[in-house]
Amino acid sequence: MIRRPKLKVLIVLSMFLWTGQFAQAEMLTAEIAHSATMPAAPAPLRAGASFNEKALPPRGTIGSWYLIPPWMPGTWHRDVETTTFPPEDIKTITAPVDENWGYQVDKVGHCWNYHCEPFLSQQAGGNYVDYQTVMTKEVLQMDPTVGFVMRYVAMTHRVSKPDNIVRDTFQQEEIQKIVLVEPGLIRRDSSVQFFDEMGHPKAAVKAYSFMKLVQPFQPVNMQNGVDLRQDFKNYLSAHGMQTLIPQ
Repeated sequence: MIRRPKLKVLIVLSMFLWTGQFAQAEMLTAEIAHSATMPAAPAPLRAGASFNEKALPPRGTIGSWYLIPPWMPGTWHRDVETTTFPPEDIKTITAPVDENWGYQVDKVGHCWNYHCEPFLSQQAGGNYVDYQTVMTKEVLQMDPTVGFVMRYVAMTHRVSKPDNIVRDTFQQEEIQKIVLVEPGLIRRDSSVQFFDEMGHPKAAVKAYSFMKLVQPFQPVNMQNGVDLRQDFKNYLSAHGMQTLIPQ
């Protein structure tokens, strides 16, 4: 069963819809502060424990939809990213990536994104595997003519291949600001605060990159066995937006 979060931003965005256009957009602030602390990681997932994937949070229990600006739908490509490590160590690295934005379009033409958490990704190193779980993803601010701000929270467990022991667990909170530079070009600024397994703050880094629109929007109707078109209709109906349900 997928739980629907009741986010303030969803209420604000739904107010934009009744006029048939975005209105009274929230101004983007210069910077949003990170959390002071995070909840501690569960004991079975802390350093020194024998790793059991079943101890990770159940996946796909929180699902929801949110509006994105009219210039955002499509596939965006990045070639490089510039990162600043305190105090002033700046590095630009090759970091190609393609990101798809926009899943479904409502009856009046607004495009919506879908997210479902927690979700797990794995990355193997020389003698370890990193298990990263994105716990939450939410919209903090939205100005459809300028940009928007997202917040991501994740937890990573570095597991030794030879003995399956958790060698390190850390958490991270990323605040990501995406703004329109010109049609087909966006800038993304990220601020990442790291926390140890007990939720105490550690290092922080900042990064920015530019991304180009390389493919136009295409609806995503199925994903991981989920009928997103029907899920989108159900979401609109459950949130009192029946007039926006597409045919």
